[in-house]
Parts: sequence; structure tokens; C-alpha cells
Amino acid sequence: MHNCIESDALMGMCRALSLVERRICSATTIMDDIYIVGAGSIDKMERTMPDVPNYNVAQAFKLSDYLLATAPVDVKEA
Repeated sequence: MHNCIESDALMGMCRALSLVERRICSATTIMDDIYIVGAGSIDKMERTMPDVPNYNVAQAFKLSDYLLATAPVDVKEA
């Protein structure tokens, strides 16, 4: 689970931009992108607790979605 950036500030920005929020899990997610997750999420996803359903799942945003949403207008049109 090294394709993640832990940042509560970026998570807040993504929510403010109304980006698509995803649920990722270190065991099942194909890391095709870099994800923005909340602080402590990487540690939580790496631990397993069989008694707690969805324990190792985290809410995340794709970094590429964030970069596209915050890109200058002329870059989006290119």
C-alpha cells in the first residue's frame, strides 16, 4: 500500500470539489493510480481484524482526479 498520500487537508479539498469518493482496500484494490487517503488510513489498511467487517477499507480519492479538477482551464481543454 505505497500508492497513497495521507493528507486530511487534501481529503477536505477533494470533498469540497465534489470528486468521486472511492473505497479502497490493500488486499483487493489494484493500485492503478495514486490515492489520497486520510491520516492513519495506510496503517489501518495494512492491519487485519477478522472480527470487524470492512476494517481495512479506507475512503479515498484518485490523485489524477484531483489534479485534473485543479488544473488551469487551458490544460483541461487540451
